[in-house]
Amino acid sequence: MKAIKKLAIVFFLLSIGITQSFAVEFSLKIAGGISFFKPEEVNQVLKDWEEYWITRADLTNTWSYLEGEVSTLKLGYEFEIELIFSMTSRFALGLSSGYIFSDVNEKNTSLTIEKVLGTYSHIKPTKISAIPLILSGYYIQPINSSLSLFFRAGGGPIWAKYFERDGNKKIDTESYSYPESISASAQGQIYLLGLGVVYKTESGVRFFMEGTWRKASIPGFSGENKNKETGALTYVEEYDSGLDLWQAKYLISPEPPEGENYRSVRQGTIDLSGFSVKIGIMIQF
Repeated sequence: MKAIKKLAIVFFLLSIGITQSFAVEFSLKIAGGISFFKPEEVNQVLKDWEEYWITRADLTNTWSYLEGEVSTLKLGYEFEIELIFSMTSRFALGLSSGYIFSDVNEKNTSLTIEKVLGTYSHIKPTKISAIPLILSGYYIQPINSSLSLFFRAGGGPIWAKYFERDGNKKIDTESYSYPESISASAQGQIYLLGLGVVYKTESGVRFFMEGTWRKASIPGFSGENKNKETGALTYVEEYDSGLDLWQAKYLISPEPPEGENYRSVRQGTIDLSGFSVKIGIMIQF
C-alpha cells in the first residue's frame, strides 16, 4: 500500500506540472498477450517431483510407472490497462496495472503409476500470478501520418502469489485428494523496457503491438501449508536415502529445515523475468 501511495503522489504531482506547461492529451491503453519466462526454482521443483515418483516406481518391486510427463512453466498470459498523459507529440507518462498469470494444471502434471491396490494418478498443479503497478515514460517517433514507434521504460512494485499442491487418486475415482499444499505471497519490484508500433485509424482509435522485456525476481515469500503452519517460503533439496535421490522442493515452516538430509537451503525466489508480446488499443480522450 505504501508503494501505491508513493507512485500515486508522484504521478499526481507530475501530471499537475505537465498540465500547467503543456496541452496534455489523455489516452487509455488496453493490452493483452503472452509472456515468456523461466522461473528456474519452480521448474526444478516440478522436474524433481517427477523424477521422485518415476524413480520410486522403478525401485519398488510391486509398482510400475505407466505414463505421464510433467510440464514446466515457460508460457504465461498478461493483461495491462494504462492511463497515458501525452505531454507533447514525442513524450508521455503512463501509470498502469494489470495481471500476469501462468500455471501447469492437473492434466499437465499427471503421472500414472500402477500399485498393489490399483492404478493411481499423481499430480502437482502449480501456478503463479502477479499484479504490477508501473510508472512508465514514453518516447514516440512518428513514421508517417498513420504509423508511429514508441519506446517505453518503467518500473514499480509488484505483488505476486505462488500456489502448489500434491494430489493423487485411483484412476477409477472421480476426485483427487490433496495431502500437501503451499500458498505464499510477496511484494517485489518490476522493471521493464518496451518497443512498440502504433497504427492510427481515421476514426482516431489506435491499434498497437508491443514487445516488453521484464525484470522481476521476487524474494521474501511467506504463507501457509496444508497443516496451517505459517512461515517463509524456503527452497531446499531433501535427500531420500531409500531412493538415493536429492529432491528440490518448497517448504513452509516456522523455521528453516536443518540436518544432513537437507542442502541448498535458502529463501525461495519466484522469478517472473522474461519477455512479453502484447496487442491492444489506445483510446484518446
